[in-house]
This record gives sequence, structure tokens and C-alpha cells, in this order.
Amino acid sequence: MHIVKFLKMLFDQKRLSFDDSKENPFENIVFHDPCILARNLNIINEPREILKKIKTIELREAIQNKEETHCCGWSGTLHWAKKEIAIKESQNRIIELLESGANTIISACPLCELGLLNSLDSNEVKNVKIKNISSFILDYIK
Repeated sequence: MHIVKFLKMLFDQKRLSFDDSKENPFENIVFHDPCILARNLNIINEPREILKKIKTIELREAIQNKEETHCCGWSGTLHWAKKEIAIKESQNRIIELLESGANTIISACPLCELGLLNSLDSNEVKNVKIKNISSFILDYIK
């Protein structure tokens, strides 16, 4: 079971909930659909359903999302075999994600997080955060 499905189950069972009384800063976020989740496992709605429960965020969508997501360039073995292609692909994806107006990029794949972070540095974009959904929601849970 993928962590996103597990987290969704915990929220549905009321075993996890968000603390609306916490004074978290407002964030515009965009969810990057990892290829493996969106295309292979058909996990598309669950992360969005979890994130929409947080009152102090606005969830935005990338141009290419859900089943039509663009690869971050880092999954599989491309970053080992052809690192320059992986970096270029990841830089392109960063641009697409930031076009949504978000200041925080959330993913549910550690390799996507790594690839996007790598390209964020090479694009010299400032004031943008990239986080895994599991670590992101920790700031909001009761």
C-alpha cells in the first residue's frame, strides 16, 4: 500500500486530522503527480483529497497533471545513465509547476523530490519549497 493510500485511510477513519487552530502561514501549493502513482498505480485523487483538508493552503494544479503529468526526469535510472537529460527534464517540470503560481511543490515520490530539488538549485529559484506529502502534512496534523 502506498503511503498516500495509507494516509487517506487514516484520515477517513478519523485516526488522523488536521489542527485548524494552528497558525500556519498561508501557502499556495501545487501537487506534482509522480509518473508511477498517476500512470501505474492510478493514485490521483487521494493526495489532493488529503491536501484539500488543510484550511491554510490553496491547492493549485500544474498545466500537465494527473494522468497527463510530465516526468520529473529522476525516476527509474535516467539520472544515472543520462544525467544531463534528467536535469533538463526536471528543469522543464519545475517551470511548469511554478507557472501555477505556487510557492510550494508537493510530491509523493522521494525520487521526484530529489530531482526537483536538484533542478531548483540549478534554476536558482528562490523562496520555493519542495516537500514530500508525508513531511508536509506533519506541520498541520493534530
